[in-house]
Amino acid sequence: MRTHNESDHPTPDILAAFVDGELSEEDRSELVDHLESCAVCRSVVSVASDVLAAPADRRSTRWLGRLVAAAAIALLIAVPVAQVGLPDRTRELERSVPGESVQRFEALAPTDGSVVERPVTFAWREAGPDATYEVTLTDDVGDVVWSTRTSSTEAPLPEDVSLDAGTYFWVVEALLALGREATSGPVRFHVER
Repeated sequence: MRTHNESDHPTPDILAAFVDGELSEEDRSELVDHLESCAVCRSVVSVASDVLAAPADRRSTRWLGRLVAAAAIALLIAVPVAQVGLPDRTRELERSVPGESVQRFEALAPTDGSVVERPVTFAWREAGPDATYEVTLTDDVGDVVWSTRTSSTEAPLPEDVSLDAGTYFWVVEALLALGREATSGPVRFHVER
């Protein structure tokens, strides 16, 4: 897997190939290991996967804004860490999308890095009154495994959704009053057999 000389992050081309399912098994495995410890790259993969998974009628300016944020994060990765102060800039980009403020709320279960067994129930803190939530579960290559909409702050994974051993990512997006949005950000968990 190719990385930039002064960074441990994969190149934007590698991340794009990962999302498109075009990496060799060896490179994919190496990238999955990297994603388990790198919130920046996980965010890039999550946003790109969300954009590609959205039906054409849902690819609104909201998705365009997130794509711009993903491109900004990818650009940040491409610049040497010493020049931009990666941790501080990363936190700024994770909190906002260009041109709008995106509120964050806490994902409660499963927690980041946890190992889960069946049954799985996704839970999060309320993002605001009368919020509508969209929960998306993806596998380690960014394919959507399951998605649902709810007004509750938890969503049980249906028994008919099979989870093989491996790494998964889940995210909750909230639609709030006046068209505002909030996100839990991506959360990684593992299933063992």
